[in-house]
Amino acid sequence: MSDDEPKKSTDSTVDGQPETEGSGVCFMIAPIGSDGSSTRDRTENLLNHVIQPIVGEQLGFDVTVAHKIDRPGNITRQIMELLFEARLVIADLTEHNANVMYELAVRHATGEPVVTIAQEETTPPFDIGPQRTKFYKNTLGGVQDFKPTLLSAVKAALGNDHEPDNPIYHTRRDFQIRETAIEEGATEYILDRLDDIESEIVELRSTDTGNTRSTSQIPTDSGPSLLGSSIGSPRSITDVLKFQISGSPSEIDQFESLIPECLPQSPSLVMKVGAREWDLTRQGDGEATLEIHYNGFQEEELTSSVKEAADESGIRIEDKKTLISLSGINQ
Repeated sequence: MSDDEPKKSTDSTVDGQPETEGSGVCFMIAPIGSDGSSTRDRTENLLNHVIQPIVGEQLGFDVTVAHKIDRPGNITRQIMELLFEARLVIADLTEHNANVMYELAVRHATGEPVVTIAQEETTPPFDIGPQRTKFYKNTLGGVQDFKPTLLSAVKAALGNDHEPDNPIYHTRRDFQIRETAIEEGATEYILDRLDDIESEIVELRSTDTGNTRSTSQIPTDSGPSLLGSSIGSPRSITDVLKFQISGSPSEIDQFESLIPECLPQSPSLVMKVGAREWDLTRQGDGEATLEIHYNGFQEEELTSSVKEAADESGIRIEDKKTLISLSGINQ
């Protein structure tokens, strides 16, 4: 492969649609290492043979990485500017490099598009484990096979319907929601949230029609009656932590038995059904979904408790989402 800087294509396409030249800056954050080190070789190979051809040449981005910034000035400040202003960031979590983790946290705080990748057999830190990291093999054939995976992940991150999904974004959003409720009044806040919840119900129905109520079962004029029964009730709208887990049937059984013991005894937990504040639903051999309904700022504490139960039972947490539920409203 030539060391000359590749030309950006003026007629690259995404899903058959023309992609305009100069789509913006893509900043790659990765372990750098010293010249000639295996770390530097891996990063250079990934940059030159995967990210530059896909993101730079095919999608028209200006791809850069910290050790190739040649502008005069403070390098740390330049990196911060890229983390805040780049249209796309690709973060390589291989080696659990401290600088990469710090820079990823900065990017997460912006809520802007980011794609996390790692060499196979890398275990992402728990806080960002559910962020759907894409894995590659550090071989010539492996990096070639990784190209379509990276392309798909980048398109998803840049999609119009993409919403940031990271712990910093969710925590900031929760604070903003509650501040809005205080500033604008409970009624206006609840009406806005009901609109959001109905949209989530529609989305859930499209992916799980067997377990989700049809939106036709929700009266279109139910707003006032819902409000009338819920204002003043601490259970009117609840947050939901949803974990997708996998393991053997016996491991899932053990995990389920540990949940009542490991969940913190807190007034912020609310009852969902039949004096239970959580539900575990098996979806077949080796897969299950855990839902915890709660009020308040306890996502981190609850997540840590679930991780302890997962570690003890041997199951794996494949995904985690934060949702909003109507479960506490008396309909």
